[in-house]
Amino acid sequence: MKTIYRLSLITVFSLAAIALFFVNSEREFVSFQPLEGEVAGIILRSDTTYQQTFTIDRHSISRLSLFLRPVTDQPLPADVLEIAVSSPDAILAKTIIPVSFLNRDGVTQINFTPALATEPGDPITFVLSVPPKLSGLLRAQTIDLANDPHLSDTSFMVDDAAQPTPLAFQLYYNYRPPLAYQLAIYLLFLVFLLASRRSLLHPSVLLAYVVFSTIAFLSPAAMLGYYSWSLTLAFIASLSGTILLLHSYNLTPSAVLLGANAFAFSTYFALHAQAGRDQLLVFSFLPLVLWFIHIKIRPNYRWVLVIALLALITSLFFSPYQSPSPKPALVANLKDILLDPNQIATADKFQAAYLALQIPQGDPSTIVQSGGWDNFGSYIGIINLSLALIGLAASAKRYWLITLLGLVGLFLAATPITLLLINRLFLPPQYLIILLTFALAFFSAFGSFKLYRFLGPSRVTSFIIYSITIFALFDLLNVTSKTLQFGLL
Repeated sequence: MKTIYRLSLITVFSLAAIALFFVNSEREFVSFQPLEGEVAGIILRSDTTYQQTFTIDRHSISRLSLFLRPVTDQPLPADVLEIAVSSPDAILAKTIIPVSFLNRDGVTQINFTPALATEPGDPITFVLSVPPKLSGLLRAQTIDLANDPHLSDTSFMVDDAAQPTPLAFQLYYNYRPPLAYQLAIYLLFLVFLLASRRSLLHPSVLLAYVVFSTIAFLSPAAMLGYYSWSLTLAFIASLSGTILLLHSYNLTPSAVLLGANAFAFSTYFALHAQAGRDQLLVFSFLPLVLWFIHIKIRPNYRWVLVIALLALITSLFFSPYQSPSPKPALVANLKDILLDPNQIATADKFQAAYLALQIPQGDPSTIVQSGGWDNFGSYIGIINLSLALIGLAASAKRYWLITLLGLVGLFLAATPITLLLINRLFLPPQYLIILLTFALAFFSAFGSFKLYRFLGPSRVTSFIIYSITIFALFDLLNVTSKTLQFGLL
């Protein structure tokens, strides 16, 4: 009976994973809408050809939206407009727009099923034709964005005559939500776990977990063409090192994985890798150093650990590291660092930052050059933080060295002390927030373990604890995937 049940689960999980790999949604990537209340446009006539050309930077077009509105309030005669979409090599689609589909007050949508296959960098042209019955009865709204660099490759022609303003339009493409195939990857891990018939903390299962997690972590950016060997190494080191460290304390499997996920999936490594600060990824080896000393050094000689950690941190000050110009001259809010899910480089977290650095607020190119949120972010989420507080309350004194590491990271990176050290250290002190992140991840595992002991071993308790672990993981995946995909969509 158990074998039948196990095989049934393997089948269900496998089919669910396959289905999730084919999940598609639509995402807007071009949106030039007419200004609110603007009536500027062109009256469409049947004896005229309307042609607009733009450069595509996606592999598909699933929807084209135009702003077509009646000239008067009178009912329109029943008829259809025709629209043709073409690339340099072929006509991609010809479709009609019935009058009944026109939205009098908003946007008219033309859906393509299946989506049109395009090549990034190709010019795409759509041609709009109007039947005699509708001649002079419709207005295609335009928008004056002549000074907008995003419209520099867009041209609008009326009977081969170039127009100064293009038609307002929107474009959508087929988009695979990262969370869908990340969930599929972990379902495949469950299939492996069930097929292996081994415990979650068996070495082969833990190795498989690191492999599957690495794929899930990197896939959102890899599917869009971005890959980093240094980030891959940092993730593997941080996840496997934290698993080894926490496993050495004889914690439950769920506690070990929760703490390891909290550290490895933090946005700290993704943000600094995107900014080109690969030297900072050395912090991913911190759990491995702690594990080695915890296993090899006898308790009476654990003071050696302090020396090793100080040497690790000191090495950063002598590495060939290029400090950003200017250095991040601010102290971010701890809530924004650890809990705000908006963890992209250009996130506007505090207006004071842009005043101090004289950065035009909302200008991504300037923010990235002058020190944006990539200097501060290290998301772990509310679930992990809550469990970390439980772990600190129960075990902070016993594991005093980890507590000390966290306090060092807190005081150096996120307090007024930070401002005193900005021009005194070669490494901006804000980057040491990872010490606090690691300490919180470590104690979140102990918080999960203490919660399990408090509730008492049972199937219900196991379900609750594993559910918390899964929710915490997908919270981290959701935030980190957006961080990795920033600038690629």
